[in-house]
Amino acid sequence: MILENNINKVLEYKDDTSYVTSLYLRLGPDERNDFQYKRTLKNLIKESKKNYSYLESDIENYKSIEKDLAMIENHINDSKNIEGIRGIAIFSCSSNDFWEVFNLPLVNKDRLFFNNYPHIGELMTLNDKYGNTVFLVVDKHKARFFNLTLDGVKELSGFLYPGASRTHKFKPQDGKFKQRVSSSSGDRMMSQGYGEYSFNRTIENDVQQHLKYVSDRIFEYSKDNKIDWLILGGSDDVVQDLSNHIHSYLKPKLLGNIKLDIDTIKTDKLFDLSLNFLDDLRYRNNCKLLEEFEEKLSSGLAVNGIEDCLNSLYNGQARTLLINEGFAQPGFICPKSKLLALDNNEKSCPENQAPNPIQDIVDYIIEEAFSQKCEVDIIYDSQLKKKIDGMGAILRFRL
Repeated sequence: MILENNINKVLEYKDDTSYVTSLYLRLGPDERNDFQYKRTLKNLIKESKKNYSYLESDIENYKSIEKDLAMIENHINDSKNIEGIRGIAIFSCSSNDFWEVFNLPLVNKDRLFFNNYPHIGELMTLNDKYGNTVFLVVDKHKARFFNLTLDGVKELSGFLYPGASRTHKFKPQDGKFKQRVSSSSGDRMMSQGYGEYSFNRTIENDVQQHLKYVSDRIFEYSKDNKIDWLILGGSDDVVQDLSNHIHSYLKPKLLGNIKLDIDTIKTDKLFDLSLNFLDDLRYRNNCKLLEEFEEKLSSGLAVNGIEDCLNSLYNGQARTLLINEGFAQPGFICPKSKLLALDNNEKSCPENQAPNPIQDIVDYIIEEAFSQKCEVDIIYDSQLKKKIDGMGAILRFRL
């Protein structure tokens, strides 16, 4: 709810006379190595000055942007502000006392914008795609249920099967007879009291009832709450048993399993573990999308290269945009219509005015894709990058 309220604040922000600074910064393990993210931010700020230098005559907006950048840098340089996250989005307009920070599980691309509106497309997409991950940790008698959202980690109660509270150690009574009972391993016979055998069968039944109860509770929860992904934790045998109980509706949402001790887990570790699963998911998605891209390229339902991708966006054809990590290219933006162009040509703008130069048109293409509800996937793997010329698109239809 906090996240939704903050997103709504950004969506509702309107002031055509002032400029909003929008930052997306990756903070994964690679970016944190040797404080690479700090150098990335400094470079973004240095390069971005070319994008708002024309505002020097507009003293109020120019000073507001300068203050935004100083506040953003101070916030990120304080390590306490970025603990346990792999990405951050910040929206600031100092002249209007507007400041919103979103700690994120991932960010597609390091980007910095100055515009009359906040660039919120990627934030909305991340919230829709990864907004609610459920982490269920179980043993034979207990279950802990964690809800992981962009707001953080919250543990929910009510996932203990009532029968699980009975004793789990057999206490024989004097005078009870014994009989030989076949073991499940074959012909080998074991001597076991009839009462003990019956007791153990009862306990095993309780375990299965416990797991079924937990599975049913998760399914009931999913009816009223969106679950994007489900992760199971516990010992291998218990997790395997639990997966057999999971409702078929939730099975496609299973991200994976991991061995965990229910009594010693820490919530901050759960968030980090879930991010590892999401990183793996992103790689698998990249592989599937590039396979589809290659298949459709020959039939005209995919295009390769930035010019064809931009045209497909303006024709409303693009369904999925694929962009190599690190791909950048200068370009132009029309002063009034905000149309994007690769060449400095007045004919590119319907207002018949020369377009303004922008340092990296790729960032603006991504925002245009988000505004059209297109999926945007950044390709990080070096081998996968070779399959596209910087940028490619899978189309909805041909023209």
